[in-house]
Amino acid sequence: KAVWDIVASVRADVATGCRESTEILATMRQDLAAVAASVDSATDTLNGRIDHTNLAVDALREGLCAAQSALGEGTAEVAALRAEHERSVTDQDAAIQAAQEAAEAGRREAEEALAEVRKAVEGVRRDGGGEEDAEVPHLTAAR
Repeated sequence: KAVWDIVASVRADVATGCRESTEILATMRQDLAAVAASVDSATDTLNGRIDHTNLAVDALREGLCAAQSALGEGTAEVAALRAEHERSVTDQDAAIQAAQEAAEAGRREAEEALAEVRKAVEGVRRDGGGEEDAEVPHLTAAR
């Protein structure tokens, strides 16, 4: 009888162990399913964020390309305007130089004519100033 009691006790212990291990396995399966669902959800969320980021990067790239293109066109226009401005400044400098040279030449001519007039006036004063038709060299040539 004692052997049968031991066998029955061992069978009961094994049955209890089997039930407990089955319950533990069921809990583990539920936990794994929850973890898998959580991982799937996190993966979906991350994939959504990655897609959103890719769209934003594509839009940014398009904007940068458009800006670069516009800058290229603007740079060419600025270079053309700068060249035109430099030509204009060069032309203005040349015109100013020519005007200054012409003014200087006119000043020299005026000084020379004034010197001739003074010389003629001095001659008239020295000669007595009585001659009405005393010739002033520069003024006579202009008649």
